[in-house]
Amino acid sequence: MSGMNENEPYVAWMPHAPILIPDIAGERSRDVVSSQSWMAQAGKEIAATDPDIVVLVSPHSPRKRDAFGVYRPTVLRGVLDQFGWHQPFFEFSNNLYLANGIQQRGADEGLLFFDIPTNSLDHGATVPLYFLSQAEWCGDIVVIGLGPHDGGMLERLGTCIRSACDDQGLSFALIASGDMSHRVTASAPCGFHPDAAAWDQDLIQMVQGADSEAIKMMDECLRNTVAEDSVDAIRVALGFLGDDAFQPEVLGYEAPFGVGYGTARLSREPFPSNHSKHAHDEDTQKKRLPSLARQAVMEHLKLAAPSITEPIHSLHNWKAGTFVTIRSRNGDLRGCIGTIEPQQDNIVEETRRNAVASAFRDHRFSPVTSDELDDLQFEVSVLHPPHPVTNLKTLNPQCDGLIIQTKAGRRGLMLPDIPQLDTVEKQIEAICRKVNIPLDTPMDFQTFRVEKIKEDSV
Repeated sequence: MSGMNENEPYVAWMPHAPILIPDIAGERSRDVVSSQSWMAQAGKEIAATDPDIVVLVSPHSPRKRDAFGVYRPTVLRGVLDQFGWHQPFFEFSNNLYLANGIQQRGADEGLLFFDIPTNSLDHGATVPLYFLSQAEWCGDIVVIGLGPHDGGMLERLGTCIRSACDDQGLSFALIASGDMSHRVTASAPCGFHPDAAAWDQDLIQMVQGADSEAIKMMDECLRNTVAEDSVDAIRVALGFLGDDAFQPEVLGYEAPFGVGYGTARLSREPFPSNHSKHAHDEDTQKKRLPSLARQAVMEHLKLAAPSITEPIHSLHNWKAGTFVTIRSRNGDLRGCIGTIEPQQDNIVEETRRNAVASAFRDHRFSPVTSDELDDLQFEVSVLHPPHPVTNLKTLNPQCDGLIIQTKAGRRGLMLPDIPQLDTVEKQIEAICRKVNIPLDTPMDFQTFRVEKIKEDSV
């Protein structure tokens, strides 16, 4: 595997509710499909960096008040029998050399550790690692259990993990495992608390805004009141990264069962340059999306025989919402329709379906004809998962797309970087006109980032 590089390793914050595993969720998967998608995305992004070792920090491993736990068996197994998941377990090799190095570095900093003798991982480790196993990653792991948190011990643990990893001379990633408040709704497992939803939104905003100091200073009494177990793990990640490298992106947040599930990339780059060839290959494949959109429209017009698209590995294993924008050569809009969240099996089919809808079902325009096809240009916007926003002043219309949703469930969207929509207020007005929602209607807001791929870049 590849060696170390000057860029930051991949660091993720991932929830660990067993119901996020499809086999456990069963029919309830429809309620957590977004979180499952965000977890799968994080798992695939970690796997794409091909780390030699993944270090995972779990709040649910055996705990002591004065020491951090370290799993010691040479093989660690993800098992969730207690949650009704009786599938064959998956295994990872435990890198005891790195585990010992972390303990030694920690001892030098006055941290205490104890051995966890079982080879069955807790659900705080098993659930995130399930999504890594689904992404076919099979390197070594080290799992650290949380313990003391006074006097900056969590950040010191993160620094010691990073130093020990650097000593190894190998590539690595870190997962901070944690759910948010367990008291968001009346049906939540710990009962309802009126501050829980706002607490979740505050943490999401702190992460999105890279406000590391605010995260470190979050009120412990309130954290206990809302019954969360994310902040300690995130603080370890902050120590691991250092403030300068804490450049996060929230992949998504939801609380379908009264428990907040937040997923975020905490490190600088989704694909570190030590695997630049993989990233280059994937970028090359993504550039094919506009031509696939055009092909789908040609097939609909019977200008081309139905194609059987050849396997495009990274694209056929990637789900994402897409918008297909069609413009005339002089830049006039000719159609734009898409999906906020993935509806198809992969991004190839998502793009093809949205291309046909954009060309023939955008009610603002007449259907595209065969005669004009040569004069049209296709652009595909790949949507990152949306997340809630409470402070509209933090948004930049050049970079941030906007979704509005009314209490009645009506929803509208505007992509970022539209020249005439250079303020958030103009974005909101345009969305309301587009979907016929009065401006004074109470509404909630979500934001998202996109990757625009133009046909002339093929």
